[in-house]
Amino acid sequence: MGAAGRARIVGAGLAAQALLALERDAAFLGGPGGSLPAPPRAPLVALVAIQILLGLAISFLDERRARPARVAGLALGVGTLFLSCPFTAPRLHALQALLLIVVGVLVLVLGAPRGTARLVAVLLPCLLAEGAFALVPRSHAVGYSLAARLWFSTYWTRVSNELGYRDVEHVADGRARLFVVGDSFVAGVGIADVAERFSDRLQALTAARYQVHNLGWNGADSAVELERLQHHPLRPDVVVLSYFVNDITGAAAALGHRPPRFQPYHNLPGPLGEVVRRSFALDFAYWLVPQDDLAAQGAFLARCFDEPEVVARQQAQLEELVAWSRAQGARVLAVVFPDLSAPEQSGPWVAPALDVFRRLAVPVVDVRELVRGHAPAELTVNRNDSHPSAWVHARVAERLVEELARLDAVPGAVAR
Repeated sequence: MGAAGRARIVGAGLAAQALLALERDAAFLGGPGGSLPAPPRAPLVALVAIQILLGLAISFLDERRARPARVAGLALGVGTLFLSCPFTAPRLHALQALLLIVVGVLVLVLGAPRGTARLVAVLLPCLLAEGAFALVPRSHAVGYSLAARLWFSTYWTRVSNELGYRDVEHVADGRARLFVVGDSFVAGVGIADVAERFSDRLQALTAARYQVHNLGWNGADSAVELERLQHHPLRPDVVVLSYFVNDITGAAAALGHRPPRFQPYHNLPGPLGEVVRRSFALDFAYWLVPQDDLAAQGAFLARCFDEPEVVARQQAQLEELVAWSRAQGARVLAVVFPDLSAPEQSGPWVAPALDVFRRLAVPVVDVRELVRGHAPAELTVNRNDSHPSAWVHARVAERLVEELARLDAVPGAVAR
């Protein structure tokens, strides 16, 4: 292929990459994970139009003018690549990066103006990293990182039912119905294979007797969990209430205590933060380091437990959950999760829930007892996601099996 043919490929590659940048993936932008406000698209549209025109013109320019035009087109391509993130699907983002790599190689082969060839050579591995990390999912406690949004779009809806839960459809088969109720800890944020969640492990270990329903709902507190139980079309025979210490923030909000906003990228100056959040490679590297974006949330949580009226409301909500479940004829168990990044320091935060469950004679799996002596790295999904690891899910399931065996040994245990 001659130089003219390579030049046409450069122009076509720039035009194709610009067109791909206009794609808008609604699922990636608005998935179940937390998300940040989408930046404006007007600058992207303007840049795309300029890049397409330049790409078309490159094929008709003489070589003296084409060399700087090709470099300028590559620079525009990098701009559209970043401005189109997070609008485009990650795979298309990776494809854009690949097209720019092809363009960059041809720019070097055709000859770049003096002083720019080295910059183009440095840019190529950066584009390779950008494309590669657009394909690497990694969960986050809230979900607003690019890798976390990719995690949700990759794994979250592989299993889902008509009620909106990350669970299979259930058909009555004569077994007792066991509902596992909770928030993202039950839904399994950070757990790619749902078979590793404690509800699914519990199903595997008790399949002969129980049909386990996962009613995990991201962001649910005790009041929301009661509503979801009340509106469920079926009635349970056994209810496992999963409690996490941040459930109290719902009670605080009901009393007028407004939680603070999340603070992603607050430690980066404005322009740099904007660049990082629009690059898969830079964003992935940023979140490899533990960040304090949830520090304000943690401080608010600590204040909630210092407010007697908030604690009392939370306890009343838990009492109502237990009372409603028992009114349906269901037996109740509880799983109490501490802050897994500091389980031993969570004693004052789990105490109110433990007090309610013990007072109401609800068997409790205190997760602190299961994880004692283990490093936080074993207990959490990753450094910026304190959801329980698959290892913790397995230990919880094993203890629940023991508690269910005790329940079944009691006269009058549920039988269908």
